[in-house]
Amino acid sequence: MVSTLDQEIEWLVDELTTTPVILQGKVGIDYRLVRRATSSANVSIRSLIYLVGAGTVDYTGAHAGVNGTVPDTPFNRRQLEKDNNADWSYALQFDSGTVIEVALPINNIIISVVWAASSGTIDHNTGLEAAAAGQVGLAGTSGRVIGKPLAKVTDGTTDRTIAMVLYASAVTEQLVV
Repeated sequence: MVSTLDQEIEWLVDELTTTPVILQGKVGIDYRLVRRATSSANVSIRSLIYLVGAGTVDYTGAHAGVNGTVPDTPFNRRQLEKDNNADWSYALQFDSGTVIEVALPINNIIISVVWAASSGTIDHNTGLEAAAAGQVGLAGTSGRVIGKPLAKVTDGTTDRTIAMVLYASAVTEQLVV
């Protein structure tokens, strides 16, 4: 069964290249852009990330803390093209050690993110937590809620790109920049 997506009109997102990752928020006020090297070859644009240490980031794993997201900035697009020797797309991943820009929330921001396939059913009152591969999923009873969806998704077998509020409080480690 393919998942069904019902989006809020104000926060309509697609899975191609026409919707930015950061849908609402101002750099320097609501979030900060910093450059960090990736510590694996698993990070892509729209990944939720955490700070690994020594100036590096990786995608967030299931039930883990979240420090921010990877926006689709011109810098990140160029890095993807360089790493993959191809035109950038959301499907591509950065090489390990590539310096990328990451957005770290100061206040709550609205972002587009990938909802992991078969993570359950969500509506506007559902808590979200980090799922595997830098995606989001349904928050468990003891899960770490990192935000709320701005869409409804019916359980299915397809990853979907949705809008969500990423809580600034999802950042659980002190950042020194």
